[in-house]
Amino acid sequence: GDLVRSGDVMLDKLLIASLLVGYVSAGADTMGTEFRVVFPRNFELSSTNCNLSITVVNPNNAEVKVSLNYYKDLYDYSSMQYEMLSVPAGGLLTQYFPSFDAWEYMNGGFQEQFDTRIVVTTSQAVTLYANNYQKDGFGDTFVVLPYTLAGDSYSFTLPAPSPLQNGVIQYAIAYIIPTRKDVNVEVTVGEWKEKRTIPFKMGSDLHYFAVPSIRDQPDPSFYITGDADFLVVAAVSCLPLSDGKCDYAAFMPSHVIGPGKCVYGDTVTDNHPTDLTTSRKFSVTPNIKSSDCTHNVVNFFNGNMSDEQFMYGEIYTAPQLFGDRFILQSNAMPTNPIRIGGLPGAGGAFLTGLPSTTQFVAGTTYFLTRTEKVTLYIITDAIASLTMRLDGAVVQFSPEILKIDGVQYHFTTTGVTSGSGLNVHKLDASPGKYIFYVVGSQRDGHAYGYYPAFNRLTVAPSADH
Repeated sequence: GDLVRSGDVMLDKLLIASLLVGYVSAGADTMGTEFRVVFPRNFELSSTNCNLSITVVNPNNAEVKVSLNYYKDLYDYSSMQYEMLSVPAGGLLTQYFPSFDAWEYMNGGFQEQFDTRIVVTTSQAVTLYANNYQKDGFGDTFVVLPYTLAGDSYSFTLPAPSPLQNGVIQYAIAYIIPTRKDVNVEVTVGEWKEKRTIPFKMGSDLHYFAVPSIRDQPDPSFYITGDADFLVVAAVSCLPLSDGKCDYAAFMPSHVIGPGKCVYGDTVTDNHPTDLTTSRKFSVTPNIKSSDCTHNVVNFFNGNMSDEQFMYGEIYTAPQLFGDRFILQSNAMPTNPIRIGGLPGAGGAFLTGLPSTTQFVAGTTYFLTRTEKVTLYIITDAIASLTMRLDGAVVQFSPEILKIDGVQYHFTTTGVTSGSGLNVHKLDASPGKYIFYVVGSQRDGHAYGYYPAFNRLTVAPSADH
């Protein structure tokens, strides 16, 4: 922690060094103007108990116009609804949708369904959230990724859904959403491999792949490749909890980036630092599924401990010896780990990606809180730990750090209290880089969690190459 306590001289040097590099405060890559929203099925068999909505957060200093297209009546492609709404500068807008959009007629395998996509177009870049909650609190909120974060290849591993709950089959689900044109995809899940053409046009059937709950089944790994860009919404309708209960969890995974073939050895630098407060479980999946690339070599480490593992598309549980933070590092190929999170001491579950240091953001982030009290889990570089403000107030950091390739990363946890309902808050670090996620409880211990802002994954060559 010497860097934090070295006085004004050190701070001045850090600020000057940052300015020499050329600091630009730009919106995170999770902001966009074109989106397609899909709500995967929630816990209950019937969707009539679901409250479905989107929330648009406008970080701009001017009003933003929002255009919505969706079908208001089930099985009726003549019921297209067009709406034009506005979001005030620095504010938010929430819009509700028919409960049948959380598709209840789900089956296992590669399936088609009525088109429940919601097309959202905005006049300036915004952050978009999707909210799917039942009246008893089961549900989740996730950040909807814009078209600009679409890709042509995805690989991720989800927790196996709980076995039959109240007589209802539960699912691990992946929706495939083309962004510009029809996409020819190949989906591999376990022994199942199938090719399909996924239509882009509204009024065409929506496609998903679902793995039903079977007792003692392995955690399913999804490998999806296409000949054009698409987005994926992934969910577990009933994610098992340690107390025997379950919670609904949904998110949008990031697409895979190169290298496109399996390369072993120290060829890239790909570091994902994280606290271990909301989760000790993370899934890691190789970039591609082929005979020459069945696993990824991953090193989990902090200043006191290191644990190298061959990850074949599975969930890793961090030993208690790691304490409250570690770094997930891949030197062979870039990876997109998934956090299987929950509310410390209260339970519940949520899913998010686990951003790398290349995905950290800069400047100001406007973010959503759903409930009166939430917690932010923040990681910064040394400069941002000195400049960070939350709604204008200084954010305090502990002197403990983790070093990655000679760079110091600082951790902190801070609470945010709002009025009831949805609210917008502002986190800023200028200069400096940071990443953070929001965790809260809707009710009865059902958790939600999301990263409000991150940039696209890039990977630098290893310093040895």
